[in-house]
Amino acid sequence: MFKEIAYMKKNYRNAFVHSFVDSKHIINIASTNYLCWGVGYPGNARFVQFEQVEMHSKASFAHEVENAAYYTAYILHEYHLKPNDAVYDGKGTVWSHGAVAKYLGGSDHTDPKGYYKNAGKKYFHQAYTMSQFYKLVLKNYHQLS
Repeated sequence: MFKEIAYMKKNYRNAFVHSFVDSKHIINIASTNYLCWGVGYPGNARFVQFEQVEMHSKASFAHEVENAAYYTAYILHEYHLKPNDAVYDGKGTVWSHGAVAKYLGGSDHTDPKGYYKNAGKKYFHQAYTMSQFYKLVLKNYHQLS
């Protein structure tokens, strides 16, 4: 993860996110009160953005997804927002990069859809989905409330 953070800091003019998540860490590198530019206009001004560092084992993928869901729930709780999955209609508080691209434009990225699908199939013999991730966010959110 630290290589990804160093890369981001060197190339901050091209893309910059608030935080990085892997299987062992959730590291904020910038205040979530300030703009970042990781998903394109107009999404950059609207969201707390984090980068999921790709994991390469069953256990690390599972822990990373759990950390990402916890962090998402934590941010929602901190900003007094209720979880609402935007993936299906472009309205809500939990967005993937793919949903931003689909509903707001400014990017053609679909992540983490491909990463979830491939890692899920590789480690658990079925694709992991944003729907499953959202359910994990809900579980974490209710534990924080």
